[in-house]
Amino acid sequence: GRVIFRIKDRVRDWRGAPLFPAREIRQPTVVSLGEAYERWYLGIGALYDAENAHGVKARAAGWAKGQALQWAASSVQAGIGFLVRLAMRRLRWSLGNTSLNRAIAALRPYRGGPASEPLDQLFERLTQQVQLRAAEVESLDDEEQDEDAWRPDPDHLASLLDEGVRLLNADAAHAKWEAVCALIDAAGDEKIVLFAQPVETVTVVAGILEQRYGQKPALIIGNQKDEERLSEVERFQSDSGPRFLVSSRAGGEGLNMQRARRLIHLDVPWNPMDMEQRIGRIHRFGSRKTVIIDTVVAKGSREVDMYREARTKLRLIAQHLDPD
Repeated sequence: GRVIFRIKDRVRDWRGAPLFPAREIRQPTVVSLGEAYERWYLGIGALYDAENAHGVKARAAGWAKGQALQWAASSVQAGIGFLVRLAMRRLRWSLGNTSLNRAIAALRPYRGGPASEPLDQLFERLTQQVQLRAAEVESLDDEEQDEDAWRPDPDHLASLLDEGVRLLNADAAHAKWEAVCALIDAAGDEKIVLFAQPVETVTVVAGILEQRYGQKPALIIGNQKDEERLSEVERFQSDSGPRFLVSSRAGGEGLNMQRARRLIHLDVPWNPMDMEQRIGRIHRFGSRKTVIIDTVVAKGSREVDMYREARTKLRLIAQHLDPD
């Protein structure tokens, strides 16, 4: 007839020994992606700033703007992917649009496809994805769809797509991953779980890790079947398995990745409990070593503010469960 709430750090066995390991939440690594990136990021936000929006429309616009900025803060590739789907969904652009054509070409390899995938095939895949997302109420790996009839300014959107493609060849597309690799190098040969929201970020990071460390990471993304995800986790957990597991939001619940004690947030989910769910993949019953959590965020983005807000909210929740 009673329910007792405890945070993991306070759970003990009958002898008073902790059942969960301690955890070390490190200060976030803030990475400057450059002035060009910050202008592009602000430009994406400005795309949603409608002067005459009020009430429900204003809230919808604010929510959609937040989603766009979250993807752009995760990686340049994720921001481009968001804008591409926006152009296809809202403006019905096709490959005949030069800006869209270049942006889609720059996204390759896209969500498991080959780097040489023909543009018409990739466009068809994107079309199916956009249609599927539009029919879903919720999604795991993409922005939710709103029902408002809002249309972005075509010239502004084309300019953002062009600028995003240019950024792929600049430091903005690499600085964040250099910081991630520095954290990895400091960890010795330990296994590491890396989490991001968008699949585009998962894909680009997996490619960088394979190129730099010579081993293909285990991957968890939203379009996998349950048995595929479990197979990737088992591969990571094995002695001979890959050192890295890179996951989108799809891997944030229900999976045991406790072979690793290190986790890196590649971006900041705007629901603080999503961060906690990620950590829960390695902070599990029976582990003994302190789990170590790093976060890499882009300077000049909302990620810095969201990280602070997330930590504040999580502390508040913990204090309600355990006032001491």
